[in-house]
Amino acid sequence: MCLGLAKALHAAGIEVSAETTTLASTLDALHAEQEADALVLGLRAWPEVLSRVRSERPELPVIVLSGLSETSAGLMAIQSKASGFVTRRRAARVPEAIRFVLRTGKPYVSPELAEHIAEAVSEGQDLGALGAV
Repeated sequence: MCLGLAKALHAAGIEVSAETTTLASTLDALHAEQEADALVLGLRAWPEVLSRVRSERPELPVIVLSGLSETSAGLMAIQSKASGFVTRRRAARVPEAIRFVLRTGKPYVSPELAEHIAEAVSEGQDLGALGAV
C-alpha cells in the first residue's frame, strides 16, 4: 500500500491490519485476520485475488485500487463482485469508498464511473462489453 493511502486511511480512523504484495500473502493475511472489516486490493493481479477472496470470504467488502481506467477496469471490477473501484489517481477516495460500502452494503461507484455507466445505458450500449479490459 502506498504511504499516502496508509496516511489517508489512518487520518480517516481506518485501521490497516496488514499490507500484502502477492496473492499468497493476501490470502495468508485474510486467514490470519478473520475480523477485517474490508480489504483494499492494489495488486496487479486483482481479478485473480478478488475471485479467490469471493470464494473464501464472500461477505468481505473488497475495494479495488488500480491504475487502470474506470471506464474499463472499474466496470469489470463491479461486474466481478468488487465492492468498489478507485483509480490510483483518486486514492484519497478509498476511505470514502470503504465507509460507503460498510454503511450501505452497496457497491461504491465513483462519480466518473457512474457517469460513464449512465451514458452507456442511455445510448443502449452493452455493459458486459464495456467491462472487458
